[in-house]
Amino acid sequence: MFGNSDSDHPIDQIRSGLMSAISGDPQADTIRLIDEQKTVVERELKEVPKRAEARGAEFLDKAKGALDEVLATLEKFGDWLDSAKDGLEKEDMSAVVSAYEGSHDIIPELSTAVEKYGVVYAAHGPYQTIPANGLTRLAEGIVSGEVQAPAWKEMTDYYSAGLVQKVIAIKGLALPGRSSLVEGYEACSAIMTELGTLDPAAPDAFTPVMQTLDARLHSTEALERLMSQSVESPTSIPSTNVLLACIRAFQDNDLSKSALEAVVDDYGELMDSFSETFEQNVSKPIDSVLAQEEIPRTLDIVDSHYAAVEEIIAALESDDTSALGECVVKLTETAKKLEDTRNVYATALQHEQQVLCPSCSRANPPENRLCEACGEKLPRSAEASAQASSTFSVMASQQVLEENQPMVMTENVARLFQACDDVAVGTITDEAFLKEVRNAVVGVKDFTADLDDVAESFMDKSSFTDEQWAVWESQHLPHIEDVAQGYLHGIAETNEGLEVMASFVENRNDKSLVNGIRQVWEGLGVIHRSTLSMQTYSKLLDDVLSEAAADGLISTEG
Repeated sequence: MFGNSDSDHPIDQIRSGLMSAISGDPQADTIRLIDEQKTVVERELKEVPKRAEARGAEFLDKAKGALDEVLATLEKFGDWLDSAKDGLEKEDMSAVVSAYEGSHDIIPELSTAVEKYGVVYAAHGPYQTIPANGLTRLAEGIVSGEVQAPAWKEMTDYYSAGLVQKVIAIKGLALPGRSSLVEGYEACSAIMTELGTLDPAAPDAFTPVMQTLDARLHSTEALERLMSQSVESPTSIPSTNVLLACIRAFQDNDLSKSALEAVVDDYGELMDSFSETFEQNVSKPIDSVLAQEEIPRTLDIVDSHYAAVEEIIAALESDDTSALGECVVKLTETAKKLEDTRNVYATALQHEQQVLCPSCSRANPPENRLCEACGEKLPRSAEASAQASSTFSVMASQQVLEENQPMVMTENVARLFQACDDVAVGTITDEAFLKEVRNAVVGVKDFTADLDDVAESFMDKSSFTDEQWAVWESQHLPHIEDVAQGYLHGIAETNEGLEVMASFVENRNDKSLVNGIRQVWEGLGVIHRSTLSMQTYSKLLDDVLSEAAADGLISTEG
C-alpha cells in the first residue's frame, strides 16, 4: 500500500545502479542491464510499426499521433541508455550523475507515451470500449488456435474484478453521479461474469452479450469522464460543478434525462448532508461575532440553493429547457455565495482559535506548541489536551503539533557533513569521503525497512474488531498513507542529496557539497517529521488494541 523503493524492473535497477556507481560500487551488472534494454528498444522500434501496419490503414490513421510519439520517445530513451553506458564505461561520474538526473524526465515521458499508444491500440475494433475490443480479439485468437481456451475465463474474471474495485472506490466519492456509476459498473461486472461462462467460439451466443456490455460500459465511462473533467470549475464546489456539467451535457443531448435525474438526486442527498452538518456546528457556542452575524445569511443562501435544485427537478419533469437554463444561473450564483460565506467562517475561526504567546504576544496557530516568533512554550486549553488524548481523535492538527518537535543532528549525520568539509579542504581522500557517502546510502535503506514494518502493523486487520477497523480504515489510513508518501519523498530527497555530494569527486565544485548538505538535511527533516507522525499513530494503535483487549473483544495471546 505504501510503495517500496526497491523494484525488480530493469529500468529501476538501472537507475539504482547509476546511484551505486556514484558511490563507487561495481558497474558491470548495470552495464549488462543497459545492454539488455538497448536490445529491447531496438526490437520495439522495428516491431511497433509492423504491428501497427498489420492492423490496417484505418488504425494507422487513427493512431498516427500516438505512434509517432511513442517511436520518438523510444529513440530518446535509447539515447539516454547510450549516455548512461558511456558514463559508466569511462567512469565519468559527472556523466553518470547527469544520466541519473535525466532519468527523472525520460522514464516518465516513456511511460506516458507507451500508455497513450496502448490505449489507442487496445481501443481499436468493432466496439466502443477497450474490454469489448480486447475480448473480441482474444476470442479470435482462441478460434484460430493461437490462444489457449482457459485465457477467456481468466480475462473475463480479471475485468470483472477490476470493475468491482472501481465500484468500491466510487462509493467513497462525495460527487453527484456516483450512484449511476456504481449501478453501471456493477451491471458491467455481472455481464462480464456472464461472458466468462460462454463459449468464445460460438459468436451467436456471446456477441449479443458483448454488445450489451459495450453499450453499458461506454455510457458509464462517459459519465465518469464527464464528472472527472468538470470538478474544478466554474465554482469552488466540486459537486456543484459536476451537476452543472451534467446539465450542459443533457442540453447538448450527450446525457439522458434519466441519468441527469439520478445526478440531481445524488446532489440533493449531498446538500442534505451539508445542511445537517452545518446545523450541528452552529448549534454549538460560537464566540466570534463575525461568525454569529454570518449564520442567518448562510441559511438564506442554503435555502436559495435548495430552491434552485427544486426548480431543476421541476424543469426536468415538465421538459422546460428554457427554465433549466435559468436554473443553471441561479445554481451557479448561490454556489459562489456559499463559497463566500465559507470564507467568512474560516476567517472567524482562524482569529478565534489563535493562541497568544505569553512572552511576546505573537498570535500563533492553535496546533503550535512553541511560539513562531520567540520560541516560548504556548499555553494549551483543557479541551485541546482532551482531544489530543482521545482514542480515534488524531487529526491533522495533532500531526502538525508532533511534527514541530525539532530534529537533532545524529553522530552519523554530523560525521557525513564533516567529511564534506574535510574533502573540500583536502584533509581526507576522495575514497574516504565516498566511504562516508556509501555508509549514508546504506543507512537510508534502513528507513525503507522501518516504514515497511510500521505499515504492516497498521494494515493488520486481525488486530481490530470490525467496528474499530471500519473507523481506522476510513478515518486514519488515508492520513497514514499521506504521511508514508511524505516519508518516501524524504528518502528520495536524501538519496538525491547524497548523489550531489558524491559528484564533488568528479567536478571539484564546492557547490556540490553545499547543495548536497542542504538537500540531505531537508530530506532527513521530512523523514523526521513523518516519523513523529507515525509514532503518533502507533500510540493511537496501541490505545485501540489495549481498549479492545480490556473489553475482551480481542485476544491478547500470542
